[in-house]
Amino acid sequence: MLVEIQKCGKGGHKASAAAESAHVSKSKSVTGMIKEKVTTEWPESIVRLAGAWKDLSLAEEERANLGQDVERAALQATHEAVAKREMDRR
Repeated sequence: MLVEIQKCGKGGHKASAAAESAHVSKSKSVTGMIKEKVTTEWPESIVRLAGAWKDLSLAEEERANLGQDVERAALQATHEAVAKREMDRR
């Protein structure tokens, strides 16, 4: 993650003061603040949603009712027959 901090208004001064009081660089200070605020766990409200709706079907299950694929060779032969008819018309 890339975070760009610009010194603008009072926020820049607060960041500098926080870094100085912790005796670290501004970069390390900001990194520490981000690590404090960023969580690696889902909120409880999201965790409670587990199992709340039916799982999606697998692709194989969805394709089961689609019928059989046409063989490529047959498609090629059909394409060639259509192309020949078009040439004969001209």
